[in-house]
Amino acid sequence: MFYILGPLDSEEIKAQKEAALQASQNPDDPATEPAQTTDKQELSPEEQVVIDIENQTVHFGKMEADPIALSKLHQDIRDLTNKMTASEKLSEA
Repeated sequence: MFYILGPLDSEEIKAQKEAALQASQNPDDPATEPAQTTDKQELSPEEQVVIDIENQTVHFGKMEADPIALSKLHQDIRDLTNKMTASEKLSEA
């Protein structure tokens, strides 16, 4: 199997780092959720350079996987999809 992974979303990385920083500063505060971000906290120049370099990089390569494991994963995904579809029909009724 051949794969290609494109550049990262620098805004998402900023949001994740800020959320982790907030959570580490206020671990007992229930109002602090990982999804919350503020514009007050900025990344250091070194972190921004790493993000910019990573954002310009496209990763690619070859990966080998067990066909049985892939088949089981595919079947699990189909089963989940079928269950979700059935669940949506029940909620409409």
